[in-house]
Amino acid sequence: EKKPICQLTVCHRLSSTACPCATQVGFKVRDGTMSMSAWLEKGKLPRPKAERAKRAAEASAANESGSSNEPEQVKSDTRKRARSARPDAPLVLRSPAAISVVATDGCMTPVATDTPRISSRGTPMSVAPPGGLLWHPPIKGTKTYNDAVHGRIHLPGAVVALMDTPQFQRLRKLKQLGLCYHVYPDACHNRFEHSLGVAHLAAKQVQMLRSKLTDPAAAVSDRDALCVQLAGLCHDLGHGPFSHVFDGHVMPVIAPSDGWTHEEGSAMMLEHLIGSNGINLEAYGLQPEEDVAFIKELIEGVKPEHVKRRDEGNTWPRPRWLYFLVNNTESGLDVDKLDYYQRDCFFTGISMRSIYSNLMDSAEVTKCDDNQFRVCYPEKYVEDVYHAFRTRFDLHHKVYQHRVVRSLEYMVVDALIIAAKHLEFRGQRGTAVSMAQAVHDPEAYTRLNDSIIDLIWHCDNPELEPARQILLALERRELYRCVGSCPMTTGVEASARRARDSGQKYERQVEQEILGHAEDLLREGESEYAAAEPLLVDDIVVEFTSVHHGKKDLNPVDSVYFFRKSEPGTAPHKKPLARRIRSEDKIPATLPKAFMARSIRVFSKRQSHRGLVTAAFRKWTEDEDGCSSPLGSLSQPMDGDEAFYNSQLSQ
Repeated sequence: EKKPICQLTVCHRLSSTACPCATQVGFKVRDGTMSMSAWLEKGKLPRPKAERAKRAAEASAANESGSSNEPEQVKSDTRKRARSARPDAPLVLRSPAAISVVATDGCMTPVATDTPRISSRGTPMSVAPPGGLLWHPPIKGTKTYNDAVHGRIHLPGAVVALMDTPQFQRLRKLKQLGLCYHVYPDACHNRFEHSLGVAHLAAKQVQMLRSKLTDPAAAVSDRDALCVQLAGLCHDLGHGPFSHVFDGHVMPVIAPSDGWTHEEGSAMMLEHLIGSNGINLEAYGLQPEEDVAFIKELIEGVKPEHVKRRDEGNTWPRPRWLYFLVNNTESGLDVDKLDYYQRDCFFTGISMRSIYSNLMDSAEVTKCDDNQFRVCYPEKYVEDVYHAFRTRFDLHHKVYQHRVVRSLEYMVVDALIIAAKHLEFRGQRGTAVSMAQAVHDPEAYTRLNDSIIDLIWHCDNPELEPARQILLALERRELYRCVGSCPMTTGVEASARRARDSGQKYERQVEQEILGHAEDLLREGESEYAAAEPLLVDDIVVEFTSVHHGKKDLNPVDSVYFFRKSEPGTAPHKKPLARRIRSEDKIPATLPKAFMARSIRVFSKRQSHRGLVTAAFRKWTEDEDGCSSPLGSLSQPMDGDEAFYNSQLSQ
């Protein structure tokens, strides 16, 4: 038995010229082994059983008629009809063992599959020259999808080619909002449709901006525009299970020195997607090495220090404004956010202003007062730009950092941390890798998604029983309880800053202090707080939350450039340079007095300890100068959150 090295898809149009190594590739058939050329000359193309039975019946009928030449003629005509009826359709192989292709001289490149390579569109993959890969045939035209937010969207063949791969289809199994659907039942949309929406907006934005360009220095090519659209499509390929929960809470615990981010994962998965699926980017007018590097930079975003260096030396490889369409590291307003602002509001029922089409339609690429080209907006849309950033604040406050959502996330984090020690995933070359190693193995990461919860349930490892108990409690709605929250004072902020500078987490210190207050309450004879099990520091979760508009304490509108159609005292045909403006001079009644609200939240993991932890947290706030009594208690739900955040913004 020879181990299959390469697999060729055999179709009715296959001829001996399809592969230059036709005489060196052997076909293992039921009645022996022969070369490709000999196999084709003898016409031993396998056919479906029904067709063979029909041909035999026709031959038998011809023999009974008495004509000696008719059977051969019928056989020949049947063969011709079979080859011409569906010239592009692959053969139906009744058994995978009926035919296998082996490279006898080792001239073909190995492909990691044991079955003939047939594309998802039902057409055989073309064969590259010796030593090359098996490629998808290029997809021509566009494909239309009906999106819940944007309506009918049209995506070109290059986008569809990347979509129809295991690496991209994985996004169907990643919830866009993680566990928010436990609080907002309709928030079940996935990163798959979000990625399609970003790709659509990226193409639409580039098309609109190109139509308004007047300066040839900012002109872009069709190749550049396609790269931006592919970056929008693939920007979320690297997200792990439950999205930001994985890279923000799980990875720092199971691999504290790794420093991995989902942007790095997206770059890794993009390379693996193209290489493992044989996507020929040149067929779509792209240069693989150069353009893939450009797409990866669009996804990861250009760091501020690199932006400054390129501006000073004027060393941007492509038009500068392209680098900030998908991941805008300057102002934070990009097509990624314009899509998920609308999509998340739509599926959670959060009210929003209809401002996004105005921003898309009115944007222009304009030369700014620092001689750089940027995507700018008319000055009259200053308020619309602010409301886009305000949408971010509302989503974080009401959805992403909802206290029940955070409780659910902490439960899943605990379950995944336990499971990370015992679960293994199949990686490249069949090796077993751990969860922490899977983020660097694209083959294993392709199968790492939200279904890891089901994997924990179905794994019979007894070491996973604590994780299963946490998941069972989640399903029964026996959640970790947020016992209270209070605004973060300047003294607490200073203490947190000092702890961070020394490489420590101030949250852990606060947990120890709350535990000390709980022990004092028990020693004072507070019998109502007595529990069968002692309170441990691991039973308490302290988190510092920051809800802002996109630039932390700063006004994000001040980082956006605006233009005027004309400047008083200048020629009418001369467009003035775009500039940043003081938004408080334009919309003083709209802007809040503070752009970030900070608070401290405390969660109790055990129901029996909730009263004790609540009282201990109150004691802790009394000891901190300026800390108000925490909102929320066992009898009073956290309905005061809205008033709390509004009061902070108005201070």
